[in-house]
Amino acid sequence: MFVRALFNTSCPVPQGSKYTGLTYGNDTHCPRCNSTHALITKLAAETDKANLMASKIAAAASLTQGGAMLGVLISATGQIAVATSGTDAGKATRVINAARATYPHPTVINQAPDLVASTTAGHAALQIATIMGHPVTLAEEGHCSTVGTATPGNCAAPKLIAYAISQGWPTPYAMSEAWSRASQNATFKFAQSEPIESCNTCCKLVPLMLCTGVAG
Repeated sequence: MFVRALFNTSCPVPQGSKYTGLTYGNDTHCPRCNSTHALITKLAAETDKANLMASKIAAAASLTQGGAMLGVLISATGQIAVATSGTDAGKATRVINAARATYPHPTVINQAPDLVASTTAGHAALQIATIMGHPVTLAEEGHCSTVGTATPGNCAAPKLIAYAISQGWPTPYAMSEAWSRASQNATFKFAQSEPIESCNTCCKLVPLMLCTGVAG
């Protein structure tokens, strides 16, 4: 889940955003560097702008058929991407259309695709890129897997990180996720367009994807 990050929340980020002080897994053990991550360049941190964008897009998409989590990532130089949890192409299309309608030209909203299956022995089931160019291994996938959460790579967060890495976008990354569902019981655990904390799997996977192999 989101935890308090060990960094200066007044650190400048793109387009005047402010860090909320929450991050994906800065207190989780990383098997690549055998440590926890504290440096902001090795984490995906929540900002007020990413929060606002995710919530507004979630409200505009108003997904049906069970809803989904959607995520927004903003790079250090302002590039923006969105992604949707799961593998429903219809939901992903609805989310990207809602994002581009909510934030029209000249804002450029990129769509982070689903991760594809890996065919390499010893690698995770999905091709999960890392910033050092070495895909997540089967053993690392096992380390990240958490009972009751999605298979590593199926959430919006790792799709966004993998896409940003593939495009060469600079870190640090601001990122937030929100729940989108058109109608639901009032007692459902998430409210429509509510920013949602990371699952326990992504708290371990996201820092691993950004690890440079050196503690810190």
